[in-house]
Amino acid sequence: MSRSVSIEITDGLINHLVLNTKKIGDCIEWQLGRDSDGYGRISVGGGRNKRVHRVAAMIFIGIVTDSDHVLHTCDNVICVNPAHLFLGNHNENMKDRSRKGRVRSHVVPKESSAKIAKEYRLKPKSMSDNSFARKWALVMGVSPRTILRIVGISY
Repeated sequence: MSRSVSIEITDGLINHLVLNTKKIGDCIEWQLGRDSDGYGRISVGGGRNKRVHRVAAMIFIGIVTDSDHVLHTCDNVICVNPAHLFLGNHNENMKDRSRKGRVRSHVVPKESSAKIAKEYRLKPKSMSDNSFARKWALVMGVSPRTILRIVGISY
């Protein structure tokens, strides 16, 4: 049995969520921090951060368990519009992702890997490994973690 995610829904948390969004088209987009996958992040107290669309679902939809996935009908990972969020399980999330063409490959062609590794060696000192990985991940359509593996950095 899955347990519900325990965060305290306070007026302050709700205000923080609402005050840091912007209506763009039909979506209500989070305007603050994001994680390496592009999802919005929000502090929920106690030094913990959660994906903002999951917190929005907890506030506006109700109980969200650890095994629940919060999916977007709009396919916009920073959208917190309750009308665009729905709960599903892992399999439903994978089917939804495939149906929308968002399946990321974890394979980078050999010649591209060599180019990425060469550019990494030449990257400016001011550019962090994470910003380098995010840049190339967007270009190659893979995850930042894949890029970090190519350049020899593992978690």
